[in-house]
Amino acid sequence: MNRYHPQLFWGGFLLNLVAKLPLLGLSAVLCIVGIWYRPCLVIGIGVAAIAVLWSLLMQIMVKHTVEQNDDPGFEPFAAAMRSENWQEELERMTDRRNG
Repeated sequence: MNRYHPQLFWGGFLLNLVAKLPLLGLSAVLCIVGIWYRPCLVIGIGVAAIAVLWSLLMQIMVKHTVEQNDDPGFEPFAAAMRSENWQEELERMTDRRNG
C-alpha cells in the first residue's frame, strides 16, 4: 500500500501556513512590541506556535483521511495522491473532470 507522498504533506502544510498569514503577521507585531513589553512577546510567540501547530494538525488530518479512506467516490483521488507518480495522476484526473 502506497502512502501519502511527503511532498504533498509539506506542500499542504506550507499552504496552510500561508492561509494563516494574517495570524502570523499579528504574531510578528506582538513580538516586535514584546521587545519593550515582555507579555506581548510571550503572546506573540504563543500565537505563532498555535498557527504552526494548527497547520500541522490540519495536514495530519488530510493525510489520515487519504490513507484511511472508505468512500468509493473518493478512492480514485486518494489512490492518485498515494501513487509514486502522483503529479501525473492528479493532473490526469483533473483534466478528465474538467474536459
